[in-house]
Amino acid sequence: MSEVMLCFTCCVTQQPTTQRRRRIDRSMIGGPTDFRHTGHIGSADVHNESTGSDDVDQLNSMHNQMQSKGGYDHASPVHVSLNVVDVCKS
Repeated sequence: MSEVMLCFTCCVTQQPTTQRRRRIDRSMIGGPTDFRHTGHIGSADVHNESTGSDDVDQLNSMHNQMQSKGGYDHASPVHVSLNVVDVCKS
């Protein structure tokens, strides 16, 4: 028995060519447009001389303020595991 191979060109479409994206470097990126500084949080903003629930209230207030700015819609929970070594042990 012999084998016959037929090629139906009417059913074969040309594969689309994939264009590689050009690598972007710093010289291609312009300055920010419509930049609005909405707030700053530094270590001095979080820590004050009082202790107790004032610190927690202040952190919650800042957290709520930053959430209102947006960008928290698609946050994924991340598990963080820190390996800490106490170098101050005697």
